[in-house]
Amino acid sequence: GATDGTAVVRSLARGEGLRWFKVQISVKASHVPVVAHVAEDPEQSATLSHVSGRREHITYMVLHVFGQQFKTEKLPGESPKYGGTFQAEIPIPIGQEGEALECVDECEVSIDIVDVSEGEKGVTLLAGKLPLWKIFAPETRAAERVEHAAHQAAKTLGLGPREEKEEVVSIAKTLNGGSGTAHKKVDLVRADAGSNLLKNPHEILKHPGDIMKYHGWVELEIQAALGDSAQTLRRPISPELQGRGPLTAFFSSHRGGWYDPKLGKAKFMVDHVSNFVELRCNMLVFNRADTSDSSRVYKYYIEARCNGITTTTPGLHRPKESWYESLKLDPSRISFKGAVLYLPISPGAWCSLANRPQIDLAVYRMPVQELPACNYMTLFSPSGKPVTASQSWEKVYHATLAIDGLAVDQVKSGMNVSLSKATDRAALAGVATGEYEQMSGSASLSYELALRDRDYVRLHGANPPAGSPHLPNPVVCVGDRAMLAVEEAIYYPRTELEFRRRFLPGKFDPGMAGQKWKAPLRDPSLSHEYVLSGLDKVSKPTQFKQKLIPASCEGIIPNKYVLPESEQAFIEEARPGVFWRVADDLVAKQQEVDKETAENQTEADKRTVTNLSHTVRQVPVTLLAVYANPRGEAHCDLEVAPTFVHEWEKNPDRNYAIPGTLSILSFKDTSSAAVNTAPVGSGDVGQRHRRRVVLKDVPLSLVKAVQSTSFNIYDAAFPDVDAAVAVHPSKVRNDFNPRAIDDEDNYTEQKHGGFSMSAGPLPAD
Repeated sequence: GATDGTAVVRSLARGEGLRWFKVQISVKASHVPVVAHVAEDPEQSATLSHVSGRREHITYMVLHVFGQQFKTEKLPGESPKYGGTFQAEIPIPIGQEGEALECVDECEVSIDIVDVSEGEKGVTLLAGKLPLWKIFAPETRAAERVEHAAHQAAKTLGLGPREEKEEVVSIAKTLNGGSGTAHKKVDLVRADAGSNLLKNPHEILKHPGDIMKYHGWVELEIQAALGDSAQTLRRPISPELQGRGPLTAFFSSHRGGWYDPKLGKAKFMVDHVSNFVELRCNMLVFNRADTSDSSRVYKYYIEARCNGITTTTPGLHRPKESWYESLKLDPSRISFKGAVLYLPISPGAWCSLANRPQIDLAVYRMPVQELPACNYMTLFSPSGKPVTASQSWEKVYHATLAIDGLAVDQVKSGMNVSLSKATDRAALAGVATGEYEQMSGSASLSYELALRDRDYVRLHGANPPAGSPHLPNPVVCVGDRAMLAVEEAIYYPRTELEFRRRFLPGKFDPGMAGQKWKAPLRDPSLSHEYVLSGLDKVSKPTQFKQKLIPASCEGIIPNKYVLPESEQAFIEEARPGVFWRVADDLVAKQQEVDKETAENQTEADKRTVTNLSHTVRQVPVTLLAVYANPRGEAHCDLEVAPTFVHEWEKNPDRNYAIPGTLSILSFKDTSSAAVNTAPVGSGDVGQRHRRRVVLKDVPLSLVKAVQSTSFNIYDAAFPDVDAAVAVHPSKVRNDFNPRAIDDEDNYTEQKHGGFSMSAGPLPAD
């Protein structure tokens, strides 16, 4: 109903206010006759047979409205009193309520009656549906009720006369101010009658009385209201709106939607259109007045936005003033080293000659907050992990890039844009002309930009060119497995066995057991470790000696290495440790070196990392939902993989800084896999429990994909994440590991894991 096709999407992605059209449905009465299945052989039985009293009649109702699914409890009898109140909402653009309500006139309320008398799986017995406009229309203008079940069956099979098109009375007219209440009886017909009688459809008309006898009905009370919602920020949205989903599948594949009248029919190539922007961020340079804070470390990221869709660079730390002398890290600039952002352009964006597509750039910052680390016992204690107050990102700079006048695949390199302060008007820059406004007290960003076709983005996103270190944000989809980066505080091993298993250098000291320390890094043991470490560039390189790492080792301490020249390179090379902590330690160590030694040191000597207080652990998780955040980067809800929880239980002294709010649900494990895999001496396996560990409000930037492409999995039965995680773990089976199975031909449901995946709630967009 919006005049702009992306208006609602933009508001959802930014966490802005919207109107919400809410429909609330409750069941007042129902009639569900007991019927047998139609015989497969029409000669044996061309009609339905009544079987009342032959078996216990147990059914439940499935209701669909606005893409949401609701189920009632299972009840016996022909007049079950299905309880419950079912509520569904859809977003409505502000100021365009009338047009929006007209667009949902044909949205249907559908009802299925499922019979579970003969098994848990159930069979759909009766079904019916009614569009919203018929529900709220006056009785004199309501949809024609079925005068006879035979007439309805005849129309379904195409045997009756052609029905004239009904005059639709929009709910925008029938609802007073967007609100109203209606009582409606929805007729239900036999769900399997048509498929079984198609062999001889005229038999329906020979026995109309028998068929009429088995139709059912449900009486509903429907309340509709148009208003505001106080929980807009907790509405799930598609990951694509934050630049993390499969962006190439977000919009239509019909390339005519990107027709540009400026090019005209002669120059417009339908197989090569400009429906994506490729932006490479190089260097962010600060103004002299914007000095680095010597006491705190700030994290920065660049955001690019077009028509409500947002993509961001990885968050990088601004160097302190003290880092420059020892590490030559300039505090007046941050190198993003050509970080690639792909931003889709919405269909029809080029059609207007007055309002051409623009890219909104913004720079956000936030002081680094150290999350408290906790061990396994603390995490699963009644008090739970320590609660930390979430910090907000601060918008410090912004600008607008006008991309009009560019041709497809025309790369504009060596470009600069002046970024004005967030409190001032956004600086405007023309990419095609290279001109930009110079704002006082501003920062600047060097970048490269080009308009790309969808096929180019799909190819370079899933299969980047060989040797290219600048990868775009990997695809992270709802219901998909990903990795969560968490900090692990290093503590001295409690036993000598653990000391050896972690392959630590030196000898075990019992007096240090369990204490927090800066662990000494080992010398490179393998040839590739030595080559990648950069230790051959130090002034006095040690001779490399090959060492065998025993297979029994786990949680192996990293080897020594030379710190890269930028944090972006640190991330790309997957160096161990936390960058800002490593930089602080190197500066503190350099201050203890005497003047004579410092003069003889090379840059590689000053950057050699020999100790670590924290490492980064990749925790396997499943993405359940993504949420917008108007104060900075998006947040998400995650489920921690049971494999990580089991591993942590075996090593309870490991300390991890777990982000977000923790929620733990415990279920009794009644699966056959639990009995089959229980070790000898486990006792009563019927008392075993399984947990579903959920982390809420986790920054989306901490989540990394394990593949280059994927797809989202949503379940219409889940209104929110709480409903998704309330499902028993044995029904989810989201812990499948194909590498753990030796027999490739023996994938059965009895194997621990299975093929099923987790699903998240349907997003509001």
